[in-house]
Amino acid sequence: MIVIIDGPPASGKSTIATFLKHSCNAKIYCYKRLGFMNIVAKLLTKMAPHLQICDFVDKNFVDPVMIIDSNFLKRISFLTFYLEVMYKFLQYCLFFMYILTKSDVVVDEGPSLGWANYLNLMLNKKALKPLHVDLLMRLDLQFFRALSRLCRLHIWFIDRHQEKLSMLWQRKGGRSPYSILFASLVRYSFKLFREASKRQLINMRVRRLCLP
Repeated sequence: MIVIIDGPPASGKSTIATFLKHSCNAKIYCYKRLGFMNIVAKLLTKMAPHLQICDFVDKNFVDPVMIIDSNFLKRISFLTFYLEVMYKFLQYCLFFMYILTKSDVVVDEGPSLGWANYLNLMLNKKALKPLHVDLLMRLDLQFFRALSRLCRLHIWFIDRHQEKLSMLWQRKGGRSPYSILFASLVRYSFKLFREASKRQLINMRVRRLCLP
């Protein structure tokens, strides 16, 4: 069985994943999006500091690609897309390796947060084109279709009131204000993912859990 914990930043995904690890003797797998592109972005900030738009106070909470100049990212949008496709297939292979071990797996971060990252890059940074985002989402849906045929698949979307999210964000160490806009984008992505998976007849259980 695979349980994917999804939701906005600071909603408690990692805490729940850790709890399930100890209570169910499951393995934890952290799935971070934009892995290869973030490595490239970090190298760019070192080699060409003028591409960095600001000195971000929350570097531990913000993807390096988000602090690169939008005009530059727009020119290399195909590279961003290509690197994410490569990274995505690497992650897919690791997922299937976990299935072969026949172990219960808890995945920290899910498709809603990932899709929100893609939409955020497209809308605010011009780092992805609409066609790129559409293709990345379709790849995810096909992956979940294949995954659901091999094991029991559950997706839990964890959500909280905005005041609670802001408080937990600060408790984690976030110094910048909590992004209400990005949290809304994650919720929108969840609705989009749930509707698309229903239309694709993907056999998995998707639940939205509202915590206090």
